[in-house]
Amino acid sequence: MTPVEKIDPALELVDALYAFAERPEGWLSALEAIERLPPPSDDGSQAAAQRLAAHAERAAALAEQLNQARQSASSEPERWDALLLSAEGQLRATTGAPEAALAPFLSAPLSQFKRPAFHLDLRAGLQAAIEAARSERHSGLAHWMPVQEQTGERCFAIVIQRAAFPRSLARAFGLSEMGPEPLYALAVLNTNSDVRDDALRESFGLTRAEWRIAQELKGGVSVVDAAARLSISVNTARTQVKAIFAKLGVERQSELVSRLNLTGRLGLATVPAGEGARAQSEAPPRRFITLDDGRKLAYREYGSVQGKPVLVFHQWFAASMLPAPAMEAAKSSLLRIVVFDRPGFGQSSPVTPYSFDGVARDAFTLADRLRMSRLRLIGMAPGAAFAMAAAAQQPTRIEKLALAAPRLRTVSGAQSNRKLQDQLTGLLRQPWIIRSFVAMMRSNMGERVATSMLRHASSTSPSDRREAAKPATAKAILAQGFDALETTAEGFIAELTLFAKSAFPAPGSLKCPIAVWQGAEDAVTPAKSVSDMFANISNAEVHIVPDEGVIFSANTYRAMFEWLRR
Repeated sequence: MTPVEKIDPALELVDALYAFAERPEGWLSALEAIERLPPPSDDGSQAAAQRLAAHAERAAALAEQLNQARQSASSEPERWDALLLSAEGQLRATTGAPEAALAPFLSAPLSQFKRPAFHLDLRAGLQAAIEAARSERHSGLAHWMPVQEQTGERCFAIVIQRAAFPRSLARAFGLSEMGPEPLYALAVLNTNSDVRDDALRESFGLTRAEWRIAQELKGGVSVVDAAARLSISVNTARTQVKAIFAKLGVERQSELVSRLNLTGRLGLATVPAGEGARAQSEAPPRRFITLDDGRKLAYREYGSVQGKPVLVFHQWFAASMLPAPAMEAAKSSLLRIVVFDRPGFGQSSPVTPYSFDGVARDAFTLADRLRMSRLRLIGMAPGAAFAMAAAAQQPTRIEKLALAAPRLRTVSGAQSNRKLQDQLTGLLRQPWIIRSFVAMMRSNMGERVATSMLRHASSTSPSDRREAAKPATAKAILAQGFDALETTAEGFIAELTLFAKSAFPAPGSLKCPIAVWQGAEDAVTPAKSVSDMFANISNAEVHIVPDEGVIFSANTYRAMFEWLRR
């Protein structure tokens, strides 16, 4: 009998990593190959580990190159002069050199996280353009033409809703393709590609009849000839041309032709009427503070600004966008719920070194800036460790601590039949590969891959599987993930590395009241493990929620918020 050839786990991992780089759907095979890799031994070969690490880095670089090649396969423009604006009109970022073109219309230089200081007489027009791009009557874009009153100097720009960004514009701002936050670009027109006629017509606010005659004039024919070709009277044609000139802010046919030729070369996606605005309207807008070391920290507020202050440490694959059921429960909670993007998540700047205590210090700085003295904390999943570190750092300031599905330690042996736990444990015991694997994951991330990951994560919990099968629930969860990884995966990389190497805060040392909510069907951490963890802590109470796993219902969040409010 021929002996079965034993497969080298290291070679298997190398093959899986390169396959993942080339084919995004191979993420699970790569994760399983990491899981099968033996744990590092004290007398193991350092050279072998270095060779594997080098392969992982090359695979990550290949994934990024292939992703850029896929995105560049179209004929979209690469050059943009644009501002990235929040829903409140604050400047988030710039690309190209928009300030030079907009300088005549600004009363002060552009400043990040502040509204662009356009002259007073121009502000209403810009706001109207933003509202038009957001409204259900447009396809995610609207034109804006500021005029300098004294000199008559003009600039033609277009406001683009986030959901309608061309790929090249999203890349220019360093954004993922599927970010859910309501953002807008104010782009000075200087690019060259094609845009659908309907989208461009709607952006100008032209009727179909006006658009038809505008296209005739664009071709160089006279108004009389255009009327004949369209079978309308000359008077009707002249009335339509007058309306077109007024809407586009031009005075002559030559200006109209120039304007239409310029905007017709934009590479803009179109958004079904109102879809982008509705999808983005649930979460409050991000706000920012600047920390003492110059880093920016982003946060969102939910509930009532007059309520008792609650600071939330979010879960993995999420940032300051709360889960949809938590957002629903927050509306009636009578709490002031503040959720911040931890460093390297969402829109918060990364930091090195990354630690539980460092994140806690950032949280207290935010609380100080918001004049929140006494605090109640929520730690969600891995965020529980950070919430506990904060409670230990300033114990006299913390009134209550709520933990939702806490991930405070990895447990082997008893959970060996739980594939999610085994895969997470396998990744954490190989910290050298975390950066490369997560980098590949983000490079290959798209709705199809993210949906596959969600199905895998919910597959071992019946309640999670039911919830994830609901289109609205799945869409909300994916929105959280894209919101968290919008600009970088540095936070997720830092946390995985931290959890792999550092001891967790001990719950028994905390003096404030603690309440824990844990789903009975949680596939990552068994309910009994959580109950045992807090069994001998007199100031702790544990609520095991039947028929729930990782995905909590609004009722569970209501119970948590009510406990915090009391």
